[in-house]
Amino acid sequence: MSIRIKENYYKVVWRWYLTPIRLNQIDKKYSKQCWRGCQENGTYIHMWWSCKYVQKFWENVFKEIKGITKTEIIGTPEIALLSFMDNIQVSKELKELILLNLQTERSQPSSSKTCKCE
Repeated sequence: MSIRIKENYYKVVWRWYLTPIRLNQIDKKYSKQCWRGCQENGTYIHMWWSCKYVQKFWENVFKEIKGITKTEIIGTPEIALLSFMDNIQVSKELKELILLNLQTERSQPSSSKTCKCE
């Protein structure tokens, strides 16, 4: 596994990224709202999973995985963010391919995740 993918994984797991809510707790000059413009509070789970713009991103990721692997996988934060796939019944090789796709998507520059997908 590449260092960049490992680094991104650890940053997600250890909550290294500062969210709008956390920045607001540090300094009140920062807004609590999501940076993507959805007007919701920018909690950790919101910024990485439940924001409507991020949901579009993850929908596209799981759609691509289905197209590549011909396997329907229901997207959950556990799978998308933590690569937790113990409940998925597929071959080891297919599971590794899915995890590689997810890791690649997570390691993309953050600017690709901030766009308002249509």
